[in-house]
Amino acid sequence: MTLPDSALPPTPGHAVRRRGVGLFWRTFLLLSAWIAISTLAWVQTLREADQGPHAVHTARHLVSLVRVVRAALEHLPADRVTPFFQGLQGGEHLRVVPHHADDRHQPLADNALAQRIAEAVSRLLGAPTPLATSVNGAQGLWILFDTHAGSYWLRADPALLHPLVDPVRLAWLWTAVGFSLVGAVWLARWVNLPVARLSFATSRIREGDFAASTLDESVQAPELRDVHVGFNRMAQQLARIDQDRAVMLAGISHDLRTPLGHLRLEIELAVPDPQSRANMVRDIAQLDAIVDKFLDYARPGQPHAQPVALREVLATCMDPLRNNKDVGMVLDMTEDLHVLGDPVELARIIANLLENAARYGKSVDTGIARIALHAHGEGDDVVLCVRDHGIGIADAQIDQITTPFFRGEAARTATTGAGLGLAIVERLVLRMAGTLQLRNAEEGGLLVRIVLPSATR
Repeated sequence: MTLPDSALPPTPGHAVRRRGVGLFWRTFLLLSAWIAISTLAWVQTLREADQGPHAVHTARHLVSLVRVVRAALEHLPADRVTPFFQGLQGGEHLRVVPHHADDRHQPLADNALAQRIAEAVSRLLGAPTPLATSVNGAQGLWILFDTHAGSYWLRADPALLHPLVDPVRLAWLWTAVGFSLVGAVWLARWVNLPVARLSFATSRIREGDFAASTLDESVQAPELRDVHVGFNRMAQQLARIDQDRAVMLAGISHDLRTPLGHLRLEIELAVPDPQSRANMVRDIAQLDAIVDKFLDYARPGQPHAQPVALREVLATCMDPLRNNKDVGMVLDMTEDLHVLGDPVELARIIANLLENAARYGKSVDTGIARIALHAHGEGDDVVLCVRDHGIGIADAQIDQITTPFFRGEAARTATTGAGLGLAIVERLVLRMAGTLQLRNAEEGGLLVRIVLPSATR
């Protein structure tokens, strides 16, 4: 029998871990953005500072060309003007053409540099002087000037309109940006290092390793020192509480089970009625099982992870229920699956699920608990589904069903449970780095889906 293994909602009470941009990268990107904005501001400032000298230099160059060409045109004989023009046109950019009233010209672009060049040229020549970027379709830097013989257009190098990029300055700029980014990486790592250490120490406490969660109390920053001292004192107190709990659990196990054992022996010897004796023994066994539930839920420490054959553990946990006429089980597992975990912990998980399904998953029509188990591999994980065919759980109680001592409506009619079965399952699954998901099956009953790390990942 194959159970649906569609995506289920996350286990109540446990937030979904969302992966995003880490604190280091956020700090680095923030510093990089600040460096980029500062660099652009400096580049714009230098460009503005260079525009004035560049405009004066370009204007002087243009005025010098105009004066030379004007002097040549005014002093050359008429028969030498045409060869003079042809000689100028032999240059790469320099050209002189007569001005006509119907000439079509494109004025300079309306920007700060062009306006500064036009103002400087007019000031040096002593009169408003038109400048253009094209005359009759010919591109270039054109300037209109007058002579005794008429008006002429002089074309100069259009590159004069654009400031030259200083390679030395550009190299220094990129060097500064590179050093700034390296400094940003170092600064982001230095700022976030205490947070990373605190996060690691917190994770160790979560795993129960209090010895590896000590932070350095000799740091120079007083704020960090106060945080480290407070964290270490908290970890020490939690370690003492955990140790006291272990001692208390050992005492409970001894102090409760010893009189229960004596009471059971005395009942078997003193009560003559077999039925009454069996009922009393069953009640004592139930009290002993409830004590086991409390101990299982409160037991500290971490499981020892090792490859565990899932089929063997399932068979071991299913054997005690095979002779129960009120329970029917079906196992669908075609693969030889191995999970990475503790065999004892895994057996407790499966046993609690089977016990819960056998107790509360009985069919309303037949009174028999039909339990379906399905296991398969899914990437680097092993998925185990346990489903009964009972009345399920009310939707309003799904979020509370793994809360310790909570007993659903189906369990309230019975007095044999302590309300810890699914809470123990959830705790053990999380200790084995797995996830637990519960929902009501579409055909009825409760569907429990457990995802555990595979031993073959």
